[in-house]
Amino acid sequence: MGRTIPSFRIAGVMEESKWKQFRALLSKKDRKLFDDMLRLPRLYNSCCMMVCRPVVFHSVVISILFHHYKQLEKLTEQQNGISTDQNNGQTSEM
Repeated sequence: MGRTIPSFRIAGVMEESKWKQFRALLSKKDRKLFDDMLRLPRLYNSCCMMVCRPVVFHSVVISILFHHYKQLEKLTEQQNGISTDQNNGQTSEM
């Protein structure tokens, strides 16, 4: 028997194609950002495939959100490290 459901990789590409009209209305600069954003779920193809969600868009969105959350956490840690380093270099007077 053949597969009845496409692999998530193929389903992701199909989902991207559904957004072509939206993409076409963006400025050239925004199209690049949009394309970059839609490539992010490819980093999580195996996770998205294993979760078996019937609506592919849900997996695409959560992958993008998760990736951006990871970046935000990394930036927050870097900022806290800079703040801590600056505070260690100063002496408080009481």
